[in-house]
Amino acid sequence: MPSYHVTTFGCQMNAHDSERIKGMLESLGLGEAVGQAEADVIVFNTCTIREKPDRRFAAHLRGECVAYDDVAVDEAGLGDFQLGLLDAARSVAWGEVVSYGELAMRAGRPRAARAAGTFCAGNRLSLVVPCHRIVAAGRGEPYELGGYGASGRRLKRRLLALEGTLL
Repeated sequence: MPSYHVTTFGCQMNAHDSERIKGMLESLGLGEAVGQAEADVIVFNTCTIREKPDRRFAAHLRGECVAYDDVAVDEAGLGDFQLGLLDAARSVAWGEVVSYGELAMRAGRPRAARAAGTFCAGNRLSLVVPCHRIVAAGRGEPYELGGYGASGRRLKRRLLALEGTLL
């Protein structure tokens, strides 16, 4: 079963919001992990998120267009190419789908589609870094779904459907 871990920083209101986020994640079929290392999805809830995070996630899960451009991502340990992939993945807009090859090209290495796929498979910031919008190149059809790390294709398909993108 896919799992999540929520880390909360700040006041009691953040702790309350984190409990609401946990409930939403559990309603999607995710179980709580003991720690970040075991989690498929990691949520950091801090005061730096201006809009209540539970409302933003809830809006996303209702199919409302939501952006996470203002959410900081820890870039420690990423090389230049991974930073390029991170920026490229975050630039894929709501309702847009690109292939692993296109992602690699946007990151400056057009022949590195497999490396782009590996990067996406290790993504633990599911909505903030929207790797569900990155798919495998298809034959006959424009795209094939491709994988979605430990969370699985079912969740990837569900997130794409929420955004009005059906493969």
